[in-house]
Parts: sequence; C-alpha cells; structure tokens
Amino acid sequence: MALAIAPLLFLGACASAPEWADPTGWLDDSEPVPENQTVVVPEGQEESFPNLASVPDEAPEASSKEERERLTKELTADRDSANYSTEPLRSSIRRTASAGPAVAGATEQIAVIYFDSASADLDSEDLEVLRQVFLIHQAEGGVLKVQGHASGKTGAVSAPDRERINLEMSARRADSVAQALRNFGVSPAAILVEALSDSKPVYEESTANGEAWNRRAEIFLELQSSKR
Repeated sequence: MALAIAPLLFLGACASAPEWADPTGWLDDSEPVPENQTVVVPEGQEESFPNLASVPDEAPEASSKEERERLTKELTADRDSANYSTEPLRSSIRRTASAGPAVAGATEQIAVIYFDSASADLDSEDLEVLRQVFLIHQAEGGVLKVQGHASGKTGAVSAPDRERINLEMSARRADSVAQALRNFGVSPAAILVEALSDSKPVYEESTANGEAWNRRAEIFLELQSSKR
C-alpha cells in the first residue's frame, strides 16, 4: 500500500514546486526565437557596426578591356624606365659651344647639375660642366638663367617648415652654380637666379632615385641676339 501511495505523493510535490524547480520545463523550447533582434549599440560606437543597408545589391562593374590595357602599359613603362643603380647622378651639358648658336630670342636648357641630399656643394665633374656653360656663353652671349630645385622629402616636419627648408635649399643650389659661373668669368649682370623649391619635380618621389633626380639646378641660355 505504501509503495502505491509514494508515486502519488511525488507527483503532487512536483505540481506544487515553483516553475524554475520543475525539471519538466527545463527542456521546453516551445517559445519561438525572434527572427530579427534589435541590437543596442553603445553611444559613441555607432561607426564600429557596419550598415548592411549600404551594401550594394550587385557587384561593381568591371573595368573595360581598354582601361586594363592602358594601366598595363603604364605599369610596364614605369618598370622599364626605373633606374635601380646606386651610382651617383652625373651632371651634364646638353650641348657644346661648337654645336652652333641657338636661335635669337629662344631659351634653351644647356646643362643640369645634380646635388646630394641636403647639399649645395659642387664637385670637380660639376665644375667641368659649368666650365662648358661658360664657354657657350662666351661664344654666344645672352643671359644664363639658373633655377634651383629641391626634392619634396624633408623628414618629419610641418608643412610650413618643409616649404621653408626646400625653398632655402633650392636657393643655395642656384647661388652655388651662379657663383661658380662668375668665378669662370661670366658677368654677374648676365646671370639670373631663381629658387623654385620642390614646385617642379621631374620624377615621382616614391623611390630614392626619384628624389635624387629632383635635387638639381637647371641652366638655361636665353640668347637675345646671335654673335655669329
């Protein structure tokens, strides 16, 4: 008799137990899970969550064949023209006095001088190029225009400081060349000096070589009238 009453007492106890203690409800998964739950974003962190509504429905249109061919040609040209030599740049004369006079009234670039980083010094090869410039001017007359240039790289400085440093460096380079020409015998009145800072680069400065090509002074001859 006692064995028959025990199960009934157990079931009665379970029926009177609180819901959290009822093991029959522990595995109840009858409550549906919401399909779209609202995510509460902490204030000030809105940008850390992507806005899925901004994702385009379709993939962006692929570039045209002509555009890909153009980019390929440009990249190939950049690769082929790259100069990876560690040799220093050589200053050069563009023509000699024996080549004949320029056209009266024309302006012609006749030489370029390259400089080391943060330097306006001239070496023996630079001076030989400038001696040739003197000989051209002696034969043809005219006005020599010396334009000093700087590379755009100046280290970790502010924009105003970079502008000041590069302007000063380009002026020093132009003055150095002009003084050498005066030492050879060119009249000071026949020399015009201009500092252009880094405003006219001839090469991109993504490489050290590009920077080196931009550290220069260019010499132009403006022939007012032919002496021959």
